[in-house]
Amino acid sequence: MIVNELSKYFRKFKKLISLEVDKLKAKAELLPKLSSLEVWKSGGLKRQLSLDFACADFINPPSCQAAQLPNFGKSLMAFTMAEILISLTIIGIISAITLPSLKANINEKTWATQRKALYSRMSQAVALMPYINGYGVGSTQTATNNNAALAFVTDGLGKVLQMNNICDSTHLKDCGLPSSFKKFKYKTDGKVNFPTTLRELNSNFGAYDDNPTKNINTKVAAFETKNGESVAVFYNPSCLNHDNAVNVQAGWTSSPIRTLVLPYMCADFIYDLNGKKGPNRIGDDIWYMTLIYSDKAELSHFDPNLLGKWFSDSMVSSYNQAVSLCKSSGGRLPSLEEGIAQNANRFIDGVSFGWLKNDGSRFANTAGDWGYLITDGGVLVKYSGSGLNVRCINKSRK
Repeated sequence: MIVNELSKYFRKFKKLISLEVDKLKAKAELLPKLSSLEVWKSGGLKRQLSLDFACADFINPPSCQAAQLPNFGKSLMAFTMAEILISLTIIGIISAITLPSLKANINEKTWATQRKALYSRMSQAVALMPYINGYGVGSTQTATNNNAALAFVTDGLGKVLQMNNICDSTHLKDCGLPSSFKKFKYKTDGKVNFPTTLRELNSNFGAYDDNPTKNINTKVAAFETKNGESVAVFYNPSCLNHDNAVNVQAGWTSSPIRTLVLPYMCADFIYDLNGKKGPNRIGDDIWYMTLIYSDKAELSHFDPNLLGKWFSDSMVSSYNQAVSLCKSSGGRLPSLEEGIAQNANRFIDGVSFGWLKNDGSRFANTAGDWGYLITDGGVLVKYSGSGLNVRCINKSRK
């Protein structure tokens, strides 16, 4: 009985195979009859080499037509040259659109990581220095201006920070610094010559008769770190303690505090993260950090990618509203120390902070709607009025 059933199914399977062979023969005879035009219009000849399992119904085998194409396994498609060229064109267009932004995003993340690492190494080094003031002070002001920054690097910072090279003001290129750099990426295009003296960094160092930095105009020095960053150093050998103040009138006769902020700057570091490579643009591979207060030696630094939303003076009626607007946009007001650092470098970054946070730690905190601002002339004013803009600092990258 079992032998009969097996024989029966074997005959059905043999018949099925015979049918598929006949279909393949019919297809072979049909192929030469197709015109080349029909093959071209069809977008490529579809060749299917398969066995249709629908014909393998052992109970009721169907009558498969010899003219039908076989259908076993996956289909194989042949593409025309036109289709290939169109596909390559689409891929090229998409790549041209996406690759620059992808590369820029990768660069920004790399630079952000480098900034944090450099800031950490510089902070540790500054903390190890025995003192901040007094390096390179000569018998004349000219001698001090020429040598102070180089002495600060050679005799001070270079003792606690590993450096590959140290350069004076006439050999900045030997330390990987460019002769000029592009303006801040959020500003208009153009270039700025690399400053070589304290007053080229900020002309307000020579302003006001009662300014203790009025005669100080030290030349820049530079060094190259062991990691390849290039750093320019602008040095003030007689910066103030955090609790000292140089008050001036400067046209603010009604304000309770009118203090010059530049005397608090001990050293300013403009750094290039990748040396002689591009893009040499402020806010990308070039940025700054500022050493303030001779007693506390606080290194003020913020990531340029954290510069947040700008609110114009017409939108901000008071200090409290400035605080609220920054908070609602996911940011905060800049600190007083960030404001001092930014004001020292305002000619190269072109950013204006407006309102600064009043945390009560620097000056006596007056109850009410009070904040700080630093004027373009470098004067710190305690302020409670309106008509002042604000640039927020984001708490994290967007």
